[in-house]
Amino acid sequence: MITKQALGNILFGMADILRDKVEDYKSYILSLLFFKRLSDNYQWETEDAKTHFFVEEAREPSPRELEVITKK
Repeated sequence: MITKQALGNILFGMADILRDKVEDYKSYILSLLFFKRLSDNYQWETEDAKTHFFVEEAREPSPRELEVITKK
């Protein structure tokens, strides 16, 4: 049977291993989160521009107008 002290030592050892792994991958994970946020903001801004355009113009945009909206 394992004692509480031995179990505590094992768990703290596992936590230390996980902490080391996080440091190795932290820059990659933060970069991915940053690019995900940029992508989400781009989608929201594009949808807002399209909605604003449709309400203002009250018509379907031409393909050329859609191209201009999505390039902003």
